[in-house]
Amino acid sequence: MLSVTGLNHFYYVRDFTDMRCKHSRVLSIIRERLHREPNDG
Repeated sequence: MLSVTGLNHFYYVRDFTDMRCKHSRVLSIIRERLHREPNDG
C-alpha cells in the first residue's frame, strides 16, 4: 500500500523509468511531455 501525505498533485509519465533525475529535471519532463506547468495551482 502506498501512503503519501502532504502531496496534492501526481503526474504519470508513460515510458519514463529513470529515477536518477533531480527535481528540476523531473519538472522539465512534466513540461515537455505533458504540456503542463507543475508549479501552477
